[in-house]
Amino acid sequence: MVPSFRKMQERIDEVNRSLREQITGVRVVRAFVREERETMRFAVANDELTEVSIRAGRWMAGMFPTVMLVANLSTIGVLWFGGHRVEAGHMESRGASHGVHHLSDADRDGRDDGHLHDDDDPEGVGACRPDC
Repeated sequence: MVPSFRKMQERIDEVNRSLREQITGVRVVRAFVREERETMRFAVANDELTEVSIRAGRWMAGMFPTVMLVANLSTIGVLWFGGHRVEAGHMESRGASHGVHHLSDADRDGRDDGHLHDDDDPEGVGACRPDC
């Protein structure tokens, strides 16, 4: 996902650069009758940004169900194998429930760590911009 976010940041920079040049150079563009060319340049930058944003969004949309599937399969595995061990007398039932509890704690901690920086850049990609 990091490469997608980096590409998305680059595309946002291109769109912003195009807008900034258009706003600051309105008189120059009109003087040289380059408005159509500038409009096309902005449209291309905007289309590239849209494409990369959709790709990054699809990655993020696919990752959440995948992580949930892995977490749920892990819980099923702990209960399955723990149940067989309890049934065979090798473990008490609370051992299996403790395993599920620890697994859910690890899952919750991982999700909490992932949300600590929601207000920041995803993956810190804004830290190294090409025009800095």
